[in-house]
Amino acid sequence: MFGGVGAGTIAKPIAVVIDADGTRYVSDTKRNQIFVYDSTDRFLATFGVEEQFKPVGLAISGDKLYVVDILHHEVQVLDKKTGRLLFKFSQSGSDPGSLFNPTNIAIGPDGDVYISETGNFRIQRFSADGKPKRTYGAVGTGLGAFARPKGVAVDKQGRILVVDSAFTNVQVFSNDGALMLFFGGQSAADTFHMPTGIAIDYESVPFFQSYAHPKFQMEYLVFVVSQYGPNKVDVFAVGRMSDMEYPPDKIPSETPPISPASPPTKPAS
Repeated sequence: MFGGVGAGTIAKPIAVVIDADGTRYVSDTKRNQIFVYDSTDRFLATFGVEEQFKPVGLAISGDKLYVVDILHHEVQVLDKKTGRLLFKFSQSGSDPGSLFNPTNIAIGPDGDVYISETGNFRIQRFSADGKPKRTYGAVGTGLGAFARPKGVAVDKQGRILVVDSAFTNVQVFSNDGALMLFFGGQSAADTFHMPTGIAIDYESVPFFQSYAHPKFQMEYLVFVVSQYGPNKVDVFAVGRMSDMEYPPDKIPSETPPISPASPPTKPAS
């Protein structure tokens, strides 16, 4: 475990992202800063000045650190080495290109940025430089809709996995927005309890293959984090049965259209 001492002491950590060299970046919503530690958990620096942001979700792409700012309903992009602000995008609102209560972030295989908006009940996709490209989902109780979207992850084929903390499930969308499947739910008493985080892991598959059916070939693992309940982390596998035929994977388009959508209607309290 690590939490730092002195200036490097974490107060209220919300998210952590780890770079290829082991550098850890931790967002703190009490100190409104990002804490940086090396691969041995030694404190290196803090990013963020007073009133710059209230950082929640974090993601790394190349030499950039993407920071979801829930206070200003925007994304700030920093130099991951120095913390210098490079650019930022979005503003408060519900139109395409605007954000409302953004929380989590993922980077797709093509470098696009996916943001979950708890206040707009959707996932929004931006280019790496912040241009809006499309949205996924809307408020509702049916399949493909959201009540409280939180964690988001994107696999190598561009499939989008979204945790809904209210529905206590994970919904999986194709990159063009079609709902492919969902798992979990309020009836799944032994799994999710207010889930918020999700991560995809390709490297650890060999450690879990023995838990699967002999004919099931794992492609990757899905880790889902819950805030409450007996299971804080649940592990699932995505893959194929060796004796079944599957349609070919569809790699995401470079320039998908912005989805036409009217501003979502918020449910009554």
